[in-house]
Amino acid sequence: MKTALGKSKLEVHTKMSETIFLEPVEESRQTIYIKVRNTSEKDMELKKYLTAEFSKNGFNVITNPKKATFMVQANILAIDNMDAEASKKYLKSGFGGAAVGGVVGGVTTKSAGGAAAGAGIGALIGMGVEYFVSDEYYTMVTDLQIRERPLDGETVTQSHIANNKQGRSGSTTQVTRGSKVKWKTYRARVVSTANQVNLTFDEAKGPLQKNLAHSIKGVF
Repeated sequence: MKTALGKSKLEVHTKMSETIFLEPVEESRQTIYIKVRNTSEKDMELKKYLTAEFSKNGFNVITNPKKATFMVQANILAIDNMDAEASKKYLKSGFGGAAVGGVVGGVTTKSAGGAAAGAGIGALIGMGVEYFVSDEYYTMVTDLQIRERPLDGETVTQSHIANNKQGRSGSTTQVTRGSKVKWKTYRARVVSTANQVNLTFDEAKGPLQKNLAHSIKGVF
């Protein structure tokens, strides 16, 4: 009963593994290209929520990346029942980090009748009322890449380090230095969690995507 009363309202939280700072730009340059991939097993509509969030905040969402000042690329990696520990591991592993275990169902309490169920629950059963409480968590894990055009007169270079394994005993490191790039690139992992008693996936997926889109827009 404590769980049922304390978690009757839907709570949605979003956390980002890294802080991203972008340069402010004049209104005429507030153009953005959005690309969303979904490698989870669920059907999602994150691009729709991102487009709505940026549009209502004065950004022009365009379909040609060559004309965009900013680019938002997101990949939904996973969305499912997940305990708090698994969510923390996903966040800690950061952008591109490996998937972790710990996907679980909700914490469920269900009466079985009889004196062992307790006087309060027993009374409900005696009245013919089924007592069922499921403390549900749904977590969405998203890798986020934001690209930003350099300011006028600003030159951006990029170094790339590749560590290629050679069998079990050695590796070769390849370093590419000083190549000029057209974008400044920022990466982070974002973990969004929805929690409510008896929450279903259909009830959770809209608020999860809306909250995530709002958090991404908050970077700009």
